[in-house]
Amino acid sequence: PPGGGGGGNGNGGGERSITGELESCAGGMYHFTYTASRTGHYTLSLVVGRDKTLVGDANFPVEVLPGELSSQKCGVFGGKLGTGTMVYGSSVTFGLYLRDTLGNYISCEHYKRGFSHHNITEVAVYHEASDDSNHAVWNVPARVGRCRDNVYHDGALDVLDGVMDVTFLVPRPDGESSA
Repeated sequence: PPGGGGGGNGNGGGERSITGELESCAGGMYHFTYTASRTGHYTLSLVVGRDKTLVGDANFPVEVLPGELSSQKCGVFGGKLGTGTMVYGSSVTFGLYLRDTLGNYISCEHYKRGFSHHNITEVAVYHEASDDSNHAVWNVPARVGRCRDNVYHDGALDVLDGVMDVTFLVPRPDGESSA
C-alpha cells in the first residue's frame, strides 16, 4: 500500500493524499500506479505481508510537482483592478497567481522548469461596460513581466506561490492604445 506524509512546499489549506493501485504482480514483480492530488514532498513506504515488513528497510522520497497551468484556476489581484479609477493612457500592473488544474500553487521555479506546459503565450485584458454606463468596451494586449514567489506559512510548511506581473495600457475612449 502507498504511504504519504512529509513536509515541503505543498498547496496550503488542503489535506495531502496519495492513492495507489496494484496494476500487476506477475513473476514476482509488483507494479503500482500512484496518484497525488497535492504538490509537495512525500515519503513513500512499501510494506508486505501480515507483519507489514518495510520493503528494502527504507522509505523512498517522492516529490510531486504541480500539473499543467490552468487559466480557470489562476487569479488576479492588485493594481487598480475593480476600483474604476484607471486613467486613459496610463499603465496598470497587476499580479497573476499561478495554479494547476487541481488548484496547486505553481512556484516560479516550477513555472520555469515546466515551461513547455506552463508557457503563457498571450494575455489580453478585456473591459466590458456596465449596463448603466456609456464607457467603451475594449480589448488590449498585455505584457507578462517577471515571476516572483510569495511565501506563505501553512503550519510548519513554507508554501511558495508564483505570481507573474502583467502590465497593460488603458486605451483611449476610441479603443486605441496610447503610444
